Amino acid sequence: MKRAILFLMLVLPLWAFGEKIAILDYNPTTIDENARKSFISLFIDDLSGKYNYSVSTVSDSMLPNYWGDKDKIADKFRNGEYTKVVIFKYYYINETLIIRMDVLDLLSKKFVINENLNLSDPDEIEYAAKAAATVLGERKSLSELVKNGILVSNNVTARKVRRSKGENSFGISTGYMWNTFTYDHLYAGHYKKVLMLNCSFITETTDNSRVSINLDWPVAAGIAASIGYSYITHPGVNTAYFGFDFGAEYDYARKDINPNSSIGGVLLRPKIGFVMLNSYYTSVYIEGAGRFVTTDFLDSGLEIRAGILFRGGGN
Repeated sequence: MKRAILFLMLVLPLWAFGEKIAILDYNPTTIDENARKSFISLFIDDLSGKYNYSVSTVSDSMLPNYWGDKDKIADKFRNGEYTKVVIFKYYYINETLIIRMDVLDLLSKKFVINENLNLSDPDEIEYAAKAAATVLGERKSLSELVKNGILVSNNVTARKVRRSKGENSFGISTGYMWNTFTYDHLYAGHYKKVLMLNCSFITETTDNSRVSINLDWPVAAGIAASIGYSYITHPGVNTAYFGFDFGAEYDYARKDINPNSSIGGVLLRPKIGFVMLNSYYTSVYIEGAGRFVTTDFLDSGLEIRAGILFRGGGN
């Protein structure tokens, strides 16, 4: 009878307040400290907010020495305050961060959950935390949660697929240019506004950098070829970028009115843009730029254009 009463005294608080779970934490070197703290914080918020669990963290810098030893972990929590212990391990394989979640049931002294969460981009921390909390709260594997529609694979809006270095793309765009600091207030001697068409052959040389070969057609005004460089602020996600194109332009629209003067020259095109709707195969982007051509008349303009990138396979 005493044992039954003791059991009820232990179990009734859990029914009233939910399970009390400990996160056995340490400071790894394989993940940025701020990213890890954000992941743990988001995990606790999801687990306590959605599943009414009480979650605490217990730090132990020696954890990697015994994190597979059920008896040593259980002995650390022998006071009976907690029902489960969660351990997160952090690994890098190439450019993919793997967060492994192991959950030890302190009553049975068995690991009841062993799940891997793969992150190909730092912005996926929020998705990984939600997925980890849902796995524990629903007591189902990640694959079961996706299959049953409780979780969406790859996080339908936030997760982006990693793209390898050395990957090639083809881009096309169209837009308008308005003349600005031209000598005679016209671009190429004839136009106040010019329709711009462009195609680019792009190589992603590093995580953040793209080099491109560009062919431009300011319609009815000229043709141009240039080499471009772009710096992507957060590769793999909806992100801003900036850079420049440098090359040459031939403004054939000036030929009739200025046959003996320079009708082409060096092209410089500083640019800034935003990539959106990213997937492995395509991206949509919008771009603004200045356009400066060193003819005798310094043809120049302000551009805005929109386009699409078609990606090929990378290494």
